[in-house]
Amino acid sequence: MNYASSQNHIGGEVYGGSGVQSSNQIFFDKIGNRFQVISYNNYFTADSNGHQINIPSIGGNLTKAIIKYDSNGIFQYCFRTSASNTEPIDIKFDNQNNLYVLNGFAQVDSLLIYNKNAQLYRNVKAIYIKKSGESRAAAAYALIKLTNDGNLLWVNTIYKENIPSGNLGSRSSVTINNNGGLETIKLFFVNTRLNSGTPDTISYLNNAGAKNSILVTTQNVILNYTTDGVFLSGNEPFKNRLLFNQKDSLIPSFSYSKDAIIVSDGTSNFIYLNMFFNSNDTFQSNPKIPIEYGINYFILKTNENDSLIWIKPLYKLKETIGFYSKMFTNLDIDILKSTIIFNLIFSKTSHVSIFKPSLNTINSHNNFRFKLNYEGNILFTDSFIFGTNLLKHSFNPLNRKHVSLGQILGSDPRFINKIPSYLQNKIFNGILEVDDSTNTVSSIIPILANIDNPSSNIFLYYSNEFGGMVDSKGKVFASGQFNDSIILPCKNLYATKSDTNQFGFKLTDAFTIYFEPIKQLFVNSCYPYTSPSNKFIWDSSGVYLDTILSSFGCDSILKIHLSINNNQINIDTAVKYNLISPSKKYTWDSTGLYIDSLINLFGCDSILFINLRVLNNKNKLDTFNCNPISYWSKNQTIRQSGTYHDTIPNSLGGDSILTIHFKLGSSQSSLDTSNCGPINSLSGKYLYTQSGQYVDTIPNSLFCDSVVTINYTRTPTKDTIYISSCTPYAGVSGKLAVFSDGLYLDTLTSTLGCDSILYVFFSSLNTSSTIQIKSCDSVVSPSKKYVFGQSGLYQDTLKNQFNCDSVITIQLSVEPLNIAVSKSNNITCDSPFAQLEVTGGTIFKWWPETGLNNHQIFNPIANPENNIWYYVLVRTEIGCEASDSIELLVNKDPEEQEIANVFTPNNDGINDCFPIEGIAKFIEVEIEIFNRWGATLFKSNNPKACWDGYAPNGQKASEGTYFYVLSGKSTCHQNVQLHGTITLIR
Repeated sequence: MNYASSQNHIGGEVYGGSGVQSSNQIFFDKIGNRFQVISYNNYFTADSNGHQINIPSIGGNLTKAIIKYDSNGIFQYCFRTSASNTEPIDIKFDNQNNLYVLNGFAQVDSLLIYNKNAQLYRNVKAIYIKKSGESRAAAAYALIKLTNDGNLLWVNTIYKENIPSGNLGSRSSVTINNNGGLETIKLFFVNTRLNSGTPDTISYLNNAGAKNSILVTTQNVILNYTTDGVFLSGNEPFKNRLLFNQKDSLIPSFSYSKDAIIVSDGTSNFIYLNMFFNSNDTFQSNPKIPIEYGINYFILKTNENDSLIWIKPLYKLKETIGFYSKMFTNLDIDILKSTIIFNLIFSKTSHVSIFKPSLNTINSHNNFRFKLNYEGNILFTDSFIFGTNLLKHSFNPLNRKHVSLGQILGSDPRFINKIPSYLQNKIFNGILEVDDSTNTVSSIIPILANIDNPSSNIFLYYSNEFGGMVDSKGKVFASGQFNDSIILPCKNLYATKSDTNQFGFKLTDAFTIYFEPIKQLFVNSCYPYTSPSNKFIWDSSGVYLDTILSSFGCDSILKIHLSINNNQINIDTAVKYNLISPSKKYTWDSTGLYIDSLINLFGCDSILFINLRVLNNKNKLDTFNCNPISYWSKNQTIRQSGTYHDTIPNSLGGDSILTIHFKLGSSQSSLDTSNCGPINSLSGKYLYTQSGQYVDTIPNSLFCDSVVTINYTRTPTKDTIYISSCTPYAGVSGKLAVFSDGLYLDTLTSTLGCDSILYVFFSSLNTSSTIQIKSCDSVVSPSKKYVFGQSGLYQDTLKNQFNCDSVITIQLSVEPLNIAVSKSNNITCDSPFAQLEVTGGTIFKWWPETGLNNHQIFNPIANPENNIWYYVLVRTEIGCEASDSIELLVNKDPEEQEIANVFTPNNDGINDCFPIEGIAKFIEVEIEIFNRWGATLFKSNNPKACWDGYAPNGQKASEGTYFYVLSGKSTCHQNVQLHGTITLIR
């Protein structure tokens, strides 16, 4: 089947089991996980990569299961509720990828909610309302929040208390707004009203069972919750928007269902709904919109406050139609282009088009696709599949294609070369892709039961169901139920059982199929690129196609966008001085042709060919002066000897760089000096009597001025002494008393009349220290004055080498060694090894070493041949020792039984035969029983044999004494030889 060779992975899953299984809806979270909705009434099996998982129903009744698969199709968990009806659920995901599940349960006793571990989380009981003597269960919705890994967080219940006046709408929808980063949950539902002018009571129970209520007067209500399940507000977008006060009425022979679908772009909400008008009416909008009697269909926009922005009537169902037909099939948002997309199936025999009146001239049943901008203006409309009944649609933003599911008319000329020839004149189920920009059919995937009757035994679920068909990776899914087989291009699906109901109808299994579009690869390479199939080597940038074999054995076409990113760049440049290369590896200061390389943004080499022209020239100048000189360019002054560079324009348009080696004749120096009294300057011109900074000038060796800066400090004299003592120190001046180590100052008056400052470094010869002692027993202190017997902190005093006190702090830890020896068992035939164990200590030595696997561990394994005493010596890390011993008994003899030498074969069930097992336990045996004349009456090699008292000829042996001889090997593999007598009594 090469009609699908342009698709990558084509496959599917079967949900089998006892009873009927229906795969109704699919939802996708923000990271590609899939949530599959299954309805069933007994049990079904979920397949996770070949591992079967059985999921029972709730009490054997109709159940809905939400199964999570990760992006690789691996089963994660199952969340179940008791299903009161077949209406769809709705699921939305917040920014943290939590789930908000809207589950209806109309007029049933309760809704049972089970967690992912199959434990009952909540029994949401219906509210029974009594009015005018009538007691009925309220139709209700359960709004459930789960984490993405399946943990239930809360359940809110919404129901209507005015039961005789109608129920909540049969299809309600939930969405999430993200206004300013604060997410709110919005529940939109249609409130069926029968009593005009009388408010309806809408109540809600939070997760703790607390009840609140609001009054509503219109058919459409939006409830707002926080992500924690806290009720925020209840709004009616159509309140005071209609000219008349409408009420619903029952239409004979007309099955009418309320529908509502709400989606959000994060701020605004776009809603599809239908409403019944029991008389002509007018929307009070600008401009005003007239509404005719009957069932009308609308699409509208509300803002974050649930206020109506605009409303567009779509079409009206003709009054002559005696059945309800779902004509609306999806509502998508294209965030990239700020558009909304929806599809209609329209026939002029059933509908009157208001949105696009030209549709009323179409003679046949058609599918139409509409695009509107956010202001509600039509951007595009297309009868894109003539005469084809496609009722499920999704927009794939990754490849910008419209994906549709349903019955396809193979005779449509646009399908030529898209389907096999044997389908070109048939109606068959399938998946169809239409390109958004060209509006052409790009691929068709038939879903066939068999070639002869391609549409039989396959039932697709697509009519007005919530959920989608496309995940975040562009993978397309479709679901339904079947009772035979589905033929796919690379894989066939088979129903697991052929169950039938009580009427003999064959029951169905659920299925899901999927495919991926052509894969696009974007490749950046520095070198020629080898294609994934290894068939091609491409050495230039471009778009190429390659074909590989998929995991299902089909061709997978890869569209490869290749960029070869090595390049060469030629650069002509002129600089005045020098050029640092672009790579920063080189510096060029002369004219020439140079090569450099850089890594470009693709990680490849860019080769740079640089034609460089350097415009400057260089000169040197050696000069001497007693005073500073100016640069030739007159920009600044040179004030000290050194090498300098000056720049002046040259005739080439560049610079002449002048290197100046300058020697300054005048000099500067500084002199730091101190004295107790006044001093004269070097030139003799000045007398300095106070501390300070002074300037004097004298000639130098170059006959230039030498400027000397004199830093003069008038200071006292200083001296230092070092004192070490056990006792306090009194200073020389008599003013100082020193008790502890440190630096001290003492002041005397010198003979010159200057202060004499004495620095005293004092060291106390008393010492202190700390020692740590670990001991098995009491210890004697270092001074021999004390005995310490317990762990603790102690002090002792000794004289040090200076005959001063040395204080010793002792940290003592007394750790006596206590040990205990044990054995796991004695040695027998059945237990040939025993484990010895000693507790306490860290170093071990067992002796003798006979039979031990290791004599230096605390728990050796022993296997001696005879009884033996084992001894063990235990040490600790600080040298404490203790020893103990234990005896190990060895008994490997066979366990002989007391031989019963009398038996009574009289069939009373007691002692009717002579058993070999009654003698001893054997693994090999040979026994022979004979009479007093040596005739053998019984012989056997079976260790479990038992002589029943009969001779080999089948006759009963007479009462009397018989002899036996036995040889064999016991269970301890020892040879056994036994003989004796037995007495037979009848």
